[in-house]
Amino acid sequence: MNGATIIGIDLTASLTMGTGLGYCPRAMAELLPHAEAGMVEGLASLHQGETDHGDP
Repeated sequence: MNGATIIGIDLTASLTMGTGLGYCPRAMAELLPHAEAGMVEGLASLHQGETDHGDP
């Protein structure tokens, strides 16, 4: 393993599920990069050994 990791959210699956739940596909597409950024930050904190992630 070379240490590289690809992290992402499947656009088609996300839009299909969100649309099925009644959300606007355009709004979801605009928010997806922010969701991915939050996921990367969360994984980085896990990697650093942080245990408190703001969950009650």
